[in-house]
Amino acid sequence: MMSSRRALSRALSQLVFWNINSASHPKLDEVDVYLDHSPALVAAFCESKHPTASLPYHPCTRCPRHYRAWRKPFRDGHAGLLAFVHCSVNCRSRPDLSLSDHVLVLHCRFHNAPTDCLVGIAYRWPQCEPADWQNILASVRKTSKAAAEHGLPVYWLGDW
Repeated sequence: MMSSRRALSRALSQLVFWNINSASHPKLDEVDVYLDHSPALVAAFCESKHPTASLPYHPCTRCPRHYRAWRKPFRDGHAGLLAFVHCSVNCRSRPDLSLSDHVLVLHCRFHNAPTDCLVGIAYRWPQCEPADWQNILASVRKTSKAAAEHGLPVYWLGDW
């Protein structure tokens, strides 16, 4: 049986991040192939550029087999965050910790891991105003504080 510390270490090696620069059908085809042959538990993307309204057949409505999608659109055609979380991971969104339009925080429990953890996904958009950057930093601080209060590790994936 795998030790819980080793299980957590293995899970962390299976977090992937990519600045996808528009989640088009061809790019999501690549993601599908990668995830079909990868042990990734969380595949996170920034600059998904998905629409704020859910449109049928739009690339961003896709979700790879054995994964659940978490989406945080920003503005049609701009920025946006997308995460595919493997179905074996118990996961929920933490909007209370996501104080910025450019931050998505997930509360995860990886199989055989000794504890839950927080996974933060962030993107510092090039057109980011100083107030937006301060909201990103406030999200990082609030997430770190919540993690410390509950004894949870926190892991950040992002394009800063």
